[in-house]
Amino acid sequence: MDLAGVIQNTIEPPGDYEVSMPFYTADGLSVLYARGDGASSDLYKINTDGSGNTAIQQASGVQEYYPINIDDQQYLFSRWVSDTDHTDQIYVIPIVIR
Repeated sequence: MDLAGVIQNTIEPPGDYEVSMPFYTADGLSVLYARGDGASSDLYKINTDGSGNTAIQQASGVQEYYPINIDDQQYLFSRWVSDTDHTDQIYVIPIVIR
């Protein structure tokens, strides 16, 4: 969306999942987002042309959400401590594509 509120481009990741919390990477070429909900929520990175949809955080049974880009090498996100402890924690992670 531009500053006037006009939608310029829509990116739709594949699958029928809840998708939310998008955040552009520092270079503006990709978007970080959360997909799924609850214990099935994971973080992904997708290119702005819709290609290259790649998981960047997938802890089994643990919700990851709210990815926020810091710079071209790292990002912040929240997640549960574990599948049995749903206390939220904030992580700073390097952007590494698996």
